[in-house]
Amino acid sequence: MLCYMQGLEIRLLNSHKASSSETVVSIPQVLNRAKLDLDSTNTHVTLLNYCDEILTFLLEDYRDTSGWLMIISVADDKRRLITRRVDSSYRIFVVNDSHSLCFGTHSELGGHGHHEWIVHGIKLDSEEELDHGIGVQLENLVGGDIGSNVAFRIHNGYFYALSNQTSFELEEIDYTSFYTCMRFPLDRFCQSELRIIDDIYRRQNSEGAINDSWTDLGLQVSESTNELTIVEARREYLGNTSSHQRTYYMQPVPFPTATIDALDNDDADQRIFLSSSSQDHPFSPSLAASSSASATTAISRYPANDVYIPLITPLDKPRYAQPRPRLPRHAHPEFGPLFSLSIPTDDTSTPPPPPSSPGPSFLLWKTKHRAYNLASASFLDLVEDEDDDAVRAADGSIATVPCLRLRGAGRRRATPLDEEGWVRRPEREALTGEVLEGSEERWVYGGVRLWPPRRGAGEVGGDGEGAGAVGERARLPWGKVVNAVADERSLVYGIEDPGGGGEKIVLVSFDPGIRIGKAVERERGDAGEKDESREVEAKGKGRAEGGDAETERGVMWKEEAMYLRIAQ
Repeated sequence: MLCYMQGLEIRLLNSHKASSSETVVSIPQVLNRAKLDLDSTNTHVTLLNYCDEILTFLLEDYRDTSGWLMIISVADDKRRLITRRVDSSYRIFVVNDSHSLCFGTHSELGGHGHHEWIVHGIKLDSEEELDHGIGVQLENLVGGDIGSNVAFRIHNGYFYALSNQTSFELEEIDYTSFYTCMRFPLDRFCQSELRIIDDIYRRQNSEGAINDSWTDLGLQVSESTNELTIVEARREYLGNTSSHQRTYYMQPVPFPTATIDALDNDDADQRIFLSSSSQDHPFSPSLAASSSASATTAISRYPANDVYIPLITPLDKPRYAQPRPRLPRHAHPEFGPLFSLSIPTDDTSTPPPPPSSPGPSFLLWKTKHRAYNLASASFLDLVEDEDDDAVRAADGSIATVPCLRLRGAGRRRATPLDEEGWVRRPEREALTGEVLEGSEERWVYGGVRLWPPRRGAGEVGGDGEGAGAVGERARLPWGKVVNAVADERSLVYGIEDPGGGGEKIVLVSFDPGIRIGKAVERERGDAGEKDESREVEAKGKGRAEGGDAETERGVMWKEEAMYLRIAQ
């Protein structure tokens, strides 16, 4: 669902179904219906989330630090408006399913003096507060940047929180990095039900430095197993060399499917905080099923005979765990295979550097959007390019102009047979000798590609025809990108209108069945196949159903869709 604002209206267009109508939500009518003493002209509106036909946005008065959370069910059979006042909207987030909604802010002060996340819940059917107005504080969940070092999601009746950091303070001496994952059931929305695993193996710091500006962290659901999966992108200087590349890492969240109630009441303290302080996890049988996803069961402060041991003081908090093998399915290097499964006994050794000149790369400020899709095992970037995209001016000179391109690559499972035609066997871990299920898998990488492709040198002809003309027809609308979002079928980005008319929305669809706006159809005639360009004009703003007056329309209504330009 594409959600955007036009004046004092929020408009929702189902782009997947190529809908010719939009649902329109009137902000002034929402204020009237909710009986809020707010002036729509002095109120700031922030779209927060849309999921399962539930639209959530925030209303903030410029004269007040608090705000109002507006929750609207846009389903035709059960339309509903729910309002909740929020004392703070600092870094507010919203996640929901069809039954429950959770929202949180980074506004609660912890005992250590740092801000922490506090989460509140609402039952959508009855509008009651799941947390009874108290909230659940995610104690010791480090990180405040959603999508970079923290992520949140609802899955199978649980609220999940994830962080790739473990300390509020910088540790000068540290060896192993871990994820911290928390969850609690939505039907028991209270602090005592919060479960924590703070030692999910992430990486060894000796593997190389990380450029944190490129780090992306999220939670996605595997379509094949329905497991909640950690997906993280890291740009690493592997081997501590000057060469670097981005790699997408994924592993299942190691919480078991069994309920926590199966544990004895005598172990309540251990159930509430499942940390590395214990040598054995109560979930260890379930966690052991996936070697790369299992929580660590033995963590020390430092490795034996390390040269930095004399420098460690009682105030330092280093953590160390043995290196873990990383299965090929859990690592998607940007430019192809990189990792070796066998873990050497020498902790000072590092993986090999990435291959040289594997494909076109772009600086961070020229990469406007980054996304990874777990189901298709592919990544997609929206980049600004200025190289090799030249046009010939009237005086014969060639000028370089900026343009936007899609940059992406994917991979697929390779044959299970080796070069001699035998079925590959799983490898064994070098330290323990255990069989690593999945280590026999191999992947075929398609290589990084740009679309529209770059024009080669000398392709700008004197008559303007040929490859240059084709490139002009395929050009993406260019401008200053203000925001972008992508799903499994399409990419949507907004650009500033240089004429001062607000923003333009561009939707790039990968679905051949979509037909909105201007589309090119391939038709088959009686004499054979032919290409025919046909413009399918999307209708402009139309009359609301049920009358023209605001009082007759109500809070929301349907009308003909506004013009969208789609490049396929």
